[in-house]
Amino acid sequence: MPNRYLNRNVRGVRKRPLRDNENSTRSRADLELLEEFARCWYSLETVRRNMERNAMYAWGDQWGDYVTDPNTGERITERELILREGKVPLKNNMIAPILKNIEGQFRTNTNKSVCSVRDQREAKIGEMMSVAVEYVNDINDTIELDAECLKLLMCGGVVAQRVEYGWNEARRLNDVWIYSCNPARIFFNTDTEDVRAWDVNIIGELFDMPRQQVVSLFAHSESDRQYIESIYPVDGNYIDSYGLTDRERKYAAFSTTSRPNLCRVILGWRLEPRPDYFCHDLLRGTYYWIGREELPDIIRENDRRQEEALSAGVLPEDVLPIEYEFGYERYWYYRYMSPHGDILQEGRSPYWHGEHNYVLLVHQLIQGTAVPFVNDFIDQQRAINRTMMLIDFIRSASSKGLLLVDETAFTEMTREDIVDQYVRYNGVLFCTLKQGKRIQDVVTQLNGHGAIQGDYELLKLQL
Repeated sequence: MPNRYLNRNVRGVRKRPLRDNENSTRSRADLELLEEFARCWYSLETVRRNMERNAMYAWGDQWGDYVTDPNTGERITERELILREGKVPLKNNMIAPILKNIEGQFRTNTNKSVCSVRDQREAKIGEMMSVAVEYVNDINDTIELDAECLKLLMCGGVVAQRVEYGWNEARRLNDVWIYSCNPARIFFNTDTEDVRAWDVNIIGELFDMPRQQVVSLFAHSESDRQYIESIYPVDGNYIDSYGLTDRERKYAAFSTTSRPNLCRVILGWRLEPRPDYFCHDLLRGTYYWIGREELPDIIRENDRRQEEALSAGVLPEDVLPIEYEFGYERYWYYRYMSPHGDILQEGRSPYWHGEHNYVLLVHQLIQGTAVPFVNDFIDQQRAINRTMMLIDFIRSASSKGLLLVDETAFTEMTREDIVDQYVRYNGVLFCTLKQGKRIQDVVTQLNGHGAIQGDYELLKLQL
């Protein structure tokens, strides 16, 4: 029995070729679309900065917030300010163990994906789909991908994955592939308020890749290769010492690559309207859109049904036609663009569901605001670190084993002899006690107790 949930009539859309090098003109519509993508990316600047700060508190320097130096007026980190004041920036990271615990629980409680069917006659198809989904999870190592996305979600509140079908050079296979997206590189319309992301109408991603990879992906002729090389004049001789650091993410920009030897490719999906006809087939009980050029086919089908009904003795009012109404269909359209507005590849969604190929999650989304999980712990973490700094300062400023000596009682010993005998094992001091004095009045050791109560409070807070 055919599976009615699969749309087997979907065919790939032919993309228009690259413009000739000598006739290259960037249309105004393409530039306006690129500006719209850029506005979406820049509107997520606060989300990216919040994600960087949360990741800094979870895995990096918890004294990395910038403050104003009261002496010089310059902007420096809290760590630098503490060091300038002659103190030690202490910390006790309480956030990382919580995130590691959640990640460990996720890794140890993974379940297999199972496809369930509502119609028991399609149970075999459900079993086949379950095997296919398990195969896709195995070849993509989704446990590792999802665990990494979970950490990003807890720090940033926004996470996305890209699902594609095609050739994978690393695995040497043509199959379904899942890629984890860097939250600092994705963009979408930020007026979304639906936690299911059903109101997303723009979504995309920024790619930085070598020019050879751009040529292999988008060039289908020698003229295409020359054109791509003309719009991407890159410098292949680039050396730095900031690999595997957050420097590239901190100084990211929409049109500029993270490294000068790479090429920026912008993938953008957008819901676009076009004039069509919305049809309701009363005989089959289906709804669908058709193009304006297909309307004569609908009219001919209605005429055919009328003729067959009349020949069978059916009344005209009992015939079930295809009702149609003019409207504007919204469909997903993608474009691969250069930072200058050049279209490298474009087309309508080739997938059977007719949508984009991103899985987007914003959690927690409260009245249109992304609230990451780590946000709830930052103030508590700062309070712990400040309490530790305060206790350390009190301890460093309080007396620790301070010795008070009455020199008049040690007539036959010098100061150096007294100190030497006091700290020596089995040392002996000879003193002469005056009338009315005790030994405690001659030699006394003082210890400050100002931080003891703070120690107990800090321990109670941390536990």
